[in-house]
Amino acid sequence: MVRRSLVAFALCAAFASGAYGQSRQTTLDKLQRGDLKGAIASARTVSAAKAAEAADFQIQGVLLAANGEMSNALAAFREGLKRSQKQDTPTGLETLQKDSILSQRLAVIKGIFAISSGEAAFRNNIGLTELILGKMRDGFDELAAVNQLAPAFGAAYVNQAVGHLLKKEGSKAVSSGKKAIDLGETSVMARSVLAEGDIIVNRLKDAGDQLKIALEEQ
Repeated sequence: MVRRSLVAFALCAAFASGAYGQSRQTTLDKLQRGDLKGAIASARTVSAAKAAEAADFQIQGVLLAANGEMSNALAAFREGLKRSQKQDTPTGLETLQKDSILSQRLAVIKGIFAISSGEAAFRNNIGLTELILGKMRDGFDELAAVNQLAPAFGAAYVNQAVGHLLKKEGSKAVSSGKKAIDLGETSVMARSVLAEGDIIVNRLKDAGDQLKIALEEQ
């Protein structure tokens, strides 16, 4: 009887694990098809499961942010942070095409959301979301924590530059933007944010140079 119970438990656990993994893949499949709302619904189902992992909340938060639901995204990021580990791990969002609906939506948001799962990635996303929501002090505090946890995490410096732009602090925005570039964060978003800072401080040639490079990389 005990042996049968153990076998039954093992079968149930295996089934649940398989269904859980399939559900996350369902979210990614919907994104590949351009169904952002369907992907959000799927991500919410996955993160509501008992077996939900930090990565599931990162996926949910990023999708909500891409859909403009910043308050809900912040709640998902905070829940994911509770379950996260220091080590950065993939979520599956890395497998999406560069022209996916998610990439297109994120491209119009000033700042960089991390799509991996780890403490620094979650704090980066929390910090950016808080800045967007006008919670400036909290946002900068989270991004400063990223600087301590992962000094080479360039996206956090881009997001700090975004915060300085929101506060009309051109010089500080340029300083943070240049730090991001020096760390290898040379994305179109990083260069565009730096260029905006350059414009504020009247460094028009520098701004033009950054925008030219950004356009060439698109």
